[in-house]
Amino acid sequence: MKGRIPERVIAEIRDRADIVEIIGRHVELKRSGSSFIGLCPFHDEKTPSFNVNAARQFFHCFGCRASGDVIGFLMRVEGREFMDVIEDLAQRVGIELEREEQSPRQAAEDARRRSEKQQGLDLNERVTRLYQRYLLESDVGREARDYIAGRGIDETITERFRLGFAPATGDVVAQRLADHGVDMALAARLGLVAKRRRGEGYHDRFWNRVIFPLMGVSSEVLGFGGRMLGEGDGPKYVNTPETVLYHKGQALYGLAQAATAIRKRGEALLVEGNFDVLQMHQHGFANAVAPMGTALTPQQARMLKRFAQRAVAIFDGDKAGKAAALRSVGVLLEAEIDTHIATLPPGEDPDSLLRGATGGEGERAPALMKVLDAARPGIDYVLAEERSSMEESVPGRARVVERVAKLVGLLKSKVAQQLYVDRLALELSIDRRTVERAVAGERISRQAAAREARAAQRSASDSRRSVSGDPGANAPHTSGAGIPTGGAPRSGVAPATRFDPAELDLLKILLEHPRLFPRAERANLRRLLTSDALRATYAAAASVQAETGRVEIHRLLASADPLVRDAVAQAGTSQAFAGGDPNRALDEWALTALRKRLGRLRKGINTQISRQQQEGGEPHNLLQALVASQELTQRFDRARRSRQLEEAWALVPELIQVEQDIDDTQ
Repeated sequence: MKGRIPERVIAEIRDRADIVEIIGRHVELKRSGSSFIGLCPFHDEKTPSFNVNAARQFFHCFGCRASGDVIGFLMRVEGREFMDVIEDLAQRVGIELEREEQSPRQAAEDARRRSEKQQGLDLNERVTRLYQRYLLESDVGREARDYIAGRGIDETITERFRLGFAPATGDVVAQRLADHGVDMALAARLGLVAKRRRGEGYHDRFWNRVIFPLMGVSSEVLGFGGRMLGEGDGPKYVNTPETVLYHKGQALYGLAQAATAIRKRGEALLVEGNFDVLQMHQHGFANAVAPMGTALTPQQARMLKRFAQRAVAIFDGDKAGKAAALRSVGVLLEAEIDTHIATLPPGEDPDSLLRGATGGEGERAPALMKVLDAARPGIDYVLAEERSSMEESVPGRARVVERVAKLVGLLKSKVAQQLYVDRLALELSIDRRTVERAVAGERISRQAAAREARAAQRSASDSRRSVSGDPGANAPHTSGAGIPTGGAPRSGVAPATRFDPAELDLLKILLEHPRLFPRAERANLRRLLTSDALRATYAAAASVQAETGRVEIHRLLASADPLVRDAVAQAGTSQAFAGGDPNRALDEWALTALRKRLGRLRKGINTQISRQQQEGGEPHNLLQALVASQELTQRFDRARRSRQLEEAWALVPELIQVEQDIDDTQ
């Protein structure tokens, strides 16, 4: 089994990574005090609320409350798995990844695969630049330039998507790589060249084709697609074969360029072809992507789900387009994506529709906007299509129910399921219970299949898990798992959803000087916090500090109650207590908090005594509590004046007990 990466190695990678530089590749950041701010990449905003703190290695958005460390940022913004991100970061900062419980053979195989992957990325980048030069700078690329311009694609989109041209000679890549001493067997495994059928040597895999580089979410080139220029032998479109970098059915064309727009809009537009994507982006639909020469696959849908909750699939209005739409609905719903289907007029695709649109780049074409506005929920579309071709017979109705029930069973909302059950029963004149049983049967079958799949995964051999590269091997490191989030002691103070801003100063002091946590714990300071959420956050920080000697803000934010997450982030970025004597600052905070708590206690008791007396009651217990609170106040004043702080801290448990006694008598 592929071994876990030790926590200390992950921490070292995180510490060495320049979070400002890395996030700055995705967000335009400007310095603001000790932090950097910019527009959040995870939601639309006009005023910057996205904050990056280099000293403490975390980010937080005060608008949408997204937060985390550099690893979590890359996973979220690029839609990548933990292991993929950590391997890239380790290489970037020059740390060799160690793995626990890994055999020498497994270690050697991992090293070989990592090496080949990096070499492949480097080679793909070099070949991409070569194709670009042939398109943009050479005489042999003139026909390709004219073809692209004739398709209505301008220079801006050509450069953004890094379009290129593979000359008809069929040897420019092979010759260039050989001249530079590249391992040609590796180039062949990457799908850049192929062995000649006759004679020695290699020839290019792509020739006389417009080249579409397929990029990952980090803009790394994974493979290529090629569209034949003019008429000739062979298929119109050719893609890179399966390689260590490119896996058919797992990539989406245009995702690198569309990821930011998809995240901000919360919606992806799914089209069928590469030129459709180019035209969509040119006309302002920057959240458009396409499967790479395949029907939409579950892997592609799951990748899309990392960026958006909603997808609108745009299909041609012909028979093939309708068939593709019907297939895609189930795939998208299975990935828990809110699915809508938009159908184009007969004979049109997004490319042709937009080429006929007026307006320049960035202007949304009214014709396509009309199509998108008319998009229907996926199940509605399927039901309408099935009904239009339904045989007016019992078997015909049964087939429609069975096909639609499969989709209804995929919905997470029980309310939506019941509404579709009602609709099917009404429109098909079928007893509601029959439809309900069909939906329930599909749901049970799917759950059983999921259980079988999980059981198969659990019983799979170690070698199989190693080959699959289990991305969850170190997942807890990015989720903040292991930090306790509750366990706050009862204090007798009513739970507070809002808190005194002065209480946040305790976290500011301790996050700036974590070594003071043991002293704060001895003084029972957590029990002086009136907010349950803030107290739980303090407890989490104290627990981690006791184990590791440090407090990682990104993990603290992951466990913090949403009510106080912004406040915790504010405390994490504050430098209010960076100077001066931190011990004195902690003492002063504690004395002030204890004095306020005693004052609130006396005031509360007096208020309750007055109320009971007005109601004719006998406030005997409250009078005893008042005497106890007055004695505590006197002892506190003596300890404060004499600076006998240990005596003052010893009063905290007694104070809490008085509050609890009052609660118990209510």
